[in-house]
Amino acid sequence: MRRTGLPAFLAITVPFYLALLWFTSCLSRRSGVLVFAIGVAGLLASLLALRWQRRSPLFGLYLLVVLAAVSGLGLEAVLRLCPAVLTGEVANAAYGGYHDLCGGIYNRDAHMALALRPNCRREIYWNGHWWRHETNAGGYRGPAVDQADAVFLGDSMIYGHGVENEDTVASRFAVRTGLPVANLGQQGTCPIQYWLRLRETGLGLRPRLVFVCCHFNDIDEAAYFYDAAELRRFVGRPVEQDEPPLANSTFQPRRWWSPEQFWNEHLALPLRIAGAGSGLIHAAKAPEPAVRPGRPMSRFVPDEQYVESPFAPWAEGEPESRRLGWQAYVRALEKIDCCCRRQGATMVLFDLGYPRAYSQATEAAARRIGVRYSPAGRLVLDRARAGEDTYLAHDGHWSAHGCDLVAAELVKEMNAAPPEARSLLSGE
Repeated sequence: MRRTGLPAFLAITVPFYLALLWFTSCLSRRSGVLVFAIGVAGLLASLLALRWQRRSPLFGLYLLVVLAAVSGLGLEAVLRLCPAVLTGEVANAAYGGYHDLCGGIYNRDAHMALALRPNCRREIYWNGHWWRHETNAGGYRGPAVDQADAVFLGDSMIYGHGVENEDTVASRFAVRTGLPVANLGQQGTCPIQYWLRLRETGLGLRPRLVFVCCHFNDIDEAAYFYDAAELRRFVGRPVEQDEPPLANSTFQPRRWWSPEQFWNEHLALPLRIAGAGSGLIHAAKAPEPAVRPGRPMSRFVPDEQYVESPFAPWAEGEPESRRLGWQAYVRALEKIDCCCRRQGATMVLFDLGYPRAYSQATEAAARRIGVRYSPAGRLVLDRARAGEDTYLAHDGHWSAHGCDLVAAELVKEMNAAPPEARSLLSGE
């Protein structure tokens, strides 16, 4: 190449290289900005070498990025056109949205750890199930309401993992009662975060009923989102105190000027192949559970050994994280009840229904706190063991039928509730 033609060559190829480098960098969800920086540094080094008539570094760099971009584009096209080529954890990572990176449904939050992005719409996949995720301006699933007679708090079981919005517990309850409801459920959360959702969003909707759904993994999730010192402070504060705990440093929001934040919010592409790569790494590291919650069959039925497994996180021999997790679990439920009493609302507590020891411990906690308890989760378990499809196949979350069963049982709970709660059904 003649030196006189070099400027024109670079004027054409350098922007093309940067565009391909940008796409290639998006193949990494967590390190895209680093990959891009390395690519730019490589380009600068190659241009310096070109001054000494060394062209091979530049052409080699161009070739490397072109091959990576073309390969990535081809694989992305395959995953878009034929998503069934991936299964298991890799498919979950490729097509799921439970993260705060590009394409995810969460934002980092100083207290909630992760919060649902407002006005977020996308298709989500998990364990063979696709559904439409859509949040309103208030940051919760379902239609936005100015006032909700019933507010639902919980994790993925209430959020409606694997089912469409019209099939969630909250939506089915609304259909059965005709009452305005708000679905404040969020996947992967614990009662501390339920309390935060209630005080930040739920109370402003002036509810008269607050349904709280708990899950056996809430105990461990408290220690996952909050460090031990923060949990001790949370447990030690008076029930009436509204000071929220701080999530651990992993979930603290990035500064607006952070390169990672800017890349994630404004430059990265939500590539499925990037998620698949993360899934491959995670699947290789993740150990197999000693006891699986359900049998490996198309129709999910909780495993008998799991249903009857012991549950005593408060015991002396348990790790401190488990003991603290249980204390935080109970204290958060007490705080939710305190908010309800101030609001003049009735709190109804229910759970997944298994393990039995966990469900019994939650019912006992409800009695100590002085709130109503519904065995709705146990009913879903019993119906599954009787042959009904109350759980999503290969997954374990409540199916549309399971959500409807829960809603029906909660309506029965209203009929047995105090007069002020029963009056809602009659429109008084």
